[in-house]
Amino acid sequence: MPHTMPLKWINLMMLLFMIILIITSTMFFNKLKFNHLKYTTNSTKKKFHSWKW
Repeated sequence: MPHTMPLKWINLMMLLFMIILIITSTMFFNKLKFNHLKYTTNSTKKKFHSWKW
């Protein structure tokens, strides 16, 4: 019984690490995507304004 306990903890820690990694990567990706979206909308707005005079 005490032999299986550390393995369980290791698995738990691995799971936690994976979850944290996934969350951070998702947040980072969303931030990048959002910045890109903002940039594209700004450039299109500028083009539109220049086209409209």
